[in-house]
Amino acid sequence: MRRVLNAVGRKFMSAESEWNPKVFLGRIIVAVLPEGVLHTAKKIYYAYLLSHAPEDWQERDTALVKHLVADGDDVIDIGASIGGYTKFLSQIVGPSGRVFSFEPNPPIHDYLSHNVTKLKLENVQLFDSALSDAKGTASIAIPRYRWGSECHYDATLEVKRANADSGELRWRSTRWIHFSPIVPRR
Repeated sequence: MRRVLNAVGRKFMSAESEWNPKVFLGRIIVAVLPEGVLHTAKKIYYAYLLSHAPEDWQERDTALVKHLVADGDDVIDIGASIGGYTKFLSQIVGPSGRVFSFEPNPPIHDYLSHNVTKLKLENVQLFDSALSDAKGTASIAIPRYRWGSECHYDATLEVKRANADSGELRWRSTRWIHFSPIVPRR
């Protein structure tokens, strides 16, 4: 019986239902705390999450990446988010390799920068821009969840784009690129 209750409890806590206590508490926190306090709390939380995450926490393709990326390689993480994949790639390429991480969304780039510093990922170079075939700006959109928190999978703000072919960015030949797609709104 206890095993069944634990399984039901885990399923309930992982659901994004309005009745999930985790979601309910999150809605209250977002409504009460100022944006700056929330941002600081998220920085601390994400750094803790990345520093304590088990190896199997990453996306499934990491098993393949371990066979494609070697010590000393240069790799690119496009759409680096908070740095989970950046951390993973940093460990694989080792101190003689480099990770170029691109995250154009300013609040998310701030989390990424904080996490790279906290995790002491010295072989990571951060870029606060999107990677593109042309230099300029582009718009992406940040809608809000129904409880008021921002959903950073889209974003309406101007972002810088770095041109990979212009010579602005200097890296050795790259063997692997991790890409988190951003779908443009039309």
